[in-house]
Amino acid sequence: MYRNNVLIFDTAMSGHHSEYLKYLLDFLSSENNHSYFYFVVGTGFKDNFPDIWEEAENIVNCELIEECKFDYDYLNNPSLLKRSIDSFRIMDYYANKFKVDHVCLMVFNIFQLPLLLRRPKYKLSGILFMPFFRASRRTLFNKIKYFRKFIFLRLVLLNSSIRNIFILNDKKAVHFYNKKFNTSKFIFLPDPVPDLCSIEGLNLKQYYNIDEHRKIFLHIGSLGFRKGTFDLLESISLLPENIVASTSFLLIGKPVNSEANNRIITLIEKLNKDCTSSIIFDNRFVSKEFMKTAINQCFILILPYKRSEGSSGFLGHAASSHKFVLVTGHGLLREIVEENNLGYFIEQDNPEGIAESIKNVFFNGSFQNVDCQVFDNFVKHRSPNFFAKIIIESIVGSYV
Repeated sequence: MYRNNVLIFDTAMSGHHSEYLKYLLDFLSSENNHSYFYFVVGTGFKDNFPDIWEEAENIVNCELIEECKFDYDYLNNPSLLKRSIDSFRIMDYYANKFKVDHVCLMVFNIFQLPLLLRRPKYKLSGILFMPFFRASRRTLFNKIKYFRKFIFLRLVLLNSSIRNIFILNDKKAVHFYNKKFNTSKFIFLPDPVPDLCSIEGLNLKQYYNIDEHRKIFLHIGSLGFRKGTFDLLESISLLPENIVASTSFLLIGKPVNSEANNRIITLIEKLNKDCTSSIIFDNRFVSKEFMKTAINQCFILILPYKRSEGSSGFLGHAASSHKFVLVTGHGLLREIVEENNLGYFIEQDNPEGIAESIKNVFFNGSFQNVDCQVFDNFVKHRSPNFFAKIIIESIVGSYV
């Protein structure tokens, strides 16, 4: 007999979504508790992640359900209002069907608007991504946007059904929200760093036909404007010839859309005509093992992100591989890197600033006798098990 029923809701499958669900399942498989967990996932999840599905089938108090009640792609509806209402309606359907006591929304953002009006009888928790705490307030437009989000979140928090809101990586944001809104609902959640294996025998330079003497500057992930991809490419033409001749810029990942893809190709073609650069664009999703191999063998990982609110999972992967990062010189990323001595900074958020930072790293970076313990300490407190423990215990703890 179970004390309560819990619904974990996440119908997206790209990026971290499936990883987070696996961490929760791994934790539940190793812990005894008196709750029953329903995981509602996207249609096709079983085919795309058969290992995760099989793991769930072997956990007595877990059940995975593919969302198939609604036969349209509501997640990609261009209308945010419609997407938000549909997401809540689908979640609410399953919450009532399984008579759950608590729902955990693995992406809380999209549910905020309906929660202004709806107060379900079950409790709700969720992960709030890209909180506005660090958003720019430099212009009048940005200030209005910031305070609109502030008031909106204050109104959402009036909903008594909301129990906890998790904030990834940002302790200052957690403290700010709890103090400003006179609550304790916001909880710090460290972004998990999984222990990945690299591909044995794969030599990255041989694989991409990179000259042995070149140092690999790696830029990986979902490529586009927000990730600073275009500025990074434009910075290469500003570098002195001796650096260009001694480096290789390796871009791995799918661009955010076809326009971004075309712009990346155009910039690379222009650079290859104008200088002796080595720029490789591997336009595909790669396996976690390949990603780990690439980070293991690069010289440095470049994260010139535009948005100051966000962190990056690649920060943890770099630390796990004992590799420094070169990151945007403001916002959450800078704070994490600075506090933990994980890398170097791009002081100006433009091609000129990136070029200057690359020169500084190339000529003055301290890459000899790296203290691996610094990296290991950072990773140790960000295990997938700890991530899952915080979420599960904050939910089931209220029913013990």
